[in-house]
Amino acid sequence: MKSIYNLLFLLLTIHYGYGQGICSEVDLEEGLIAHFPLNTNAIEKTGSGFNGTINGALQTSDKDGNANSAYLFDGVNDYIKVGDHFDLGTSNFTISCWVKVLKFKDLIPGTSSRGGWIVNKGITIFGTPIRAGYALDAQRINGENAFFFFVGGESNNLYNVNSAGFKENVWYSLIGIKAKDSISLYVDNELVGTTFIPSNINVNTNIPLVFGSIDKLGNDVVGTTYFDGVIDDVRIYNKVLTAEERTCLINPCAKPVVNLGEDRSLCNINSFQLNATVPEGKYKWQDGSTNPTIEITSSGLYWVTVTNDCGSSSDSIFIEFNNMPILNLGEDVSTCEDNEIVLEAGFPNATYRWSDGSSSSSLQVNESGIYWLEIENNCGITRDSIKVEFNKLPDFDLGEDRTVCDLDYLRLDATVPGGTYKWQDGSENPIFEVRKSGTYWVEVENSCGIVIDKVNITFPEYEDIIIPNVFTPNGDDKNEYFIIDSRLLGSSLRVFQRTGKKVYESGNYYNKWNGSNLPSDIYYWIINGPCGSVYKGWVNILY
Repeated sequence: MKSIYNLLFLLLTIHYGYGQGICSEVDLEEGLIAHFPLNTNAIEKTGSGFNGTINGALQTSDKDGNANSAYLFDGVNDYIKVGDHFDLGTSNFTISCWVKVLKFKDLIPGTSSRGGWIVNKGITIFGTPIRAGYALDAQRINGENAFFFFVGGESNNLYNVNSAGFKENVWYSLIGIKAKDSISLYVDNELVGTTFIPSNINVNTNIPLVFGSIDKLGNDVVGTTYFDGVIDDVRIYNKVLTAEERTCLINPCAKPVVNLGEDRSLCNINSFQLNATVPEGKYKWQDGSTNPTIEITSSGLYWVTVTNDCGSSSDSIFIEFNNMPILNLGEDVSTCEDNEIVLEAGFPNATYRWSDGSSSSSLQVNESGIYWLEIENNCGITRDSIKVEFNKLPDFDLGEDRTVCDLDYLRLDATVPGGTYKWQDGSENPIFEVRKSGTYWVEVENSCGIVIDKVNITFPEYEDIIIPNVFTPNGDDKNEYFIIDSRLLGSSLRVFQRTGKKVYESGNYYNKWNGSNLPSDIYYWIINGPCGSVYKGWVNILY
C-alpha cells in the first residue's frame, strides 16, 4: 500500500558576470527620469527642466579627481534645492549617487532630525502625508558610521534599511532600490540590507527634493540637519536597476561578477553542470580545471575564481545529490499479544510523520490496526502502510460441569478464529456433540499457543434409584453416614422428625450426614434431585 508524491525539482539559475566590454550593451538612460551630474552646475540633464538651485555648496573634485565635477556641503547651511518634483507614487524606483562623508553626525537630541541628509524628498512629520517620501542619509548611530535608505508612505508609515561600518573621507556609491514589497541598499554595488514594506505604499509628498539637507516647509529650524561632505552624480530611475545596470553605473570596467547560486540539493539526478561563463574571463575551479563549466557527480563544496582585465572574483556553492525517500514497512504482520512490534524506516536527511502524529524514525506498536508513515525530503514524499494484528491464545470455554435435562444431546463449541482442534476422541471439528454422561476435553491451538479445557456432562438416569433406610453412626466406621444413590449426589436434602420438625438440611449433599447425634428413631427425608426430580422416604438411625 504505497503512494508517492513528487516535489517539483529546483532549477539552478546561473548568473553571468561582466567583462570590460559588456557595459556597451547596457542602456543606463532607460527609465532615467532625473540626472544631476553636478558638473559645474545643478542642471537636470534628462530635459525635465526641474533644475536645482545652489545654496552655499561649492564646486570640488569628484571621485576620479576631475575638478569642478562635484559639490562640497559644509554641514552648516549648504544645500541644493530642486523643488516639489519627481514624486514616484507607488511605482518601483532607484536612487543613486556618489558621496564622500567628511563627518558622520549624530542625531540631534530632542528632535526627529537625522545626521546628514544626502538626497531627501519628504520623510518628515511636516509633509503631507506625514513621513511620505524617500531619502538617502548619512549619520553616526551607536558610535558607528552608517548609511540609510528611507521610504515613507501614507498613515505615518516609515521604513528604512541601513548598514554601518563606513569611513569618513572615502568615496562610496549609494544605490537605494524600492521594489514591489521591499527596499534595498547597495554600497559600492554590494547589497548591505533589505527591508520588506507594504506592496501598495505611496511615497508622494509635498516636500521639495533637496540635496545636502531637508526642507521642512519652514518648520523645526533648530532641528534641521545638513550634510557635511561631497555629493556627485545624483540619479533617479522609475524602475529597479538590474545587476548589470548597477555594475555599469558605478564602474564600466568591472571585475567579473560570479554567482554560482545558492547552495542546492538536487533530486534524482546523477550529474550537474556549474557554469561561471563571463566574457573574456579566465577560470580556476577547486580541482584546478580552467574551463568555464564543470560537470559534478558527487556532493561537496565547489568554488571558482574568474579573472578579467579589471580583476578577479570568486564564488562557491555546496551541491548535495539526493533521491526520493525509499520506504517499505514490509508485509502485513500477525503476531501474539505479548510480542513487541517496532516499525522502522530510517532514511538520511528526511522528516517523518506517522499515523499517530509522531515524528521519529521508528514506531512501537502494541495494538492491532493499520499504521502508515510519510517520509519527506527535499525531493518529495513517500508513503507506505502496514496492517498489524495482535492475536491472543485461543479464548473459549466449555462451561461448568452440568447435568443435561430433557435433551438427547449437548453441543460443546470451542470455535476460535484461526484455531485447530483435537477432542478426547481424536475428532478435529470445532463443535462436539455429547450424547452420554462423561468427561469431555478439547485441545485448541492457534499461532500463539495451545489451550485445553474439559467439562463433566451428566445425562441423568432416574430408574432403580437406591436409597438405604437405615444407618448406624455408632463410631465403628461402618455404615456411619446416610448414603444416597451416586446419581443424586449434589442434590438438595432435608430431614424431619416424626413431628415435622426439620433436623437437617443441605443444598448440595454428598453423603456427609452422620445423624447429628439425634436419638435412634425413624426420620423422614425429601431429596430434590436433578432436572426437577423429587424423592421422599424414611431412614432409621440405630446405635
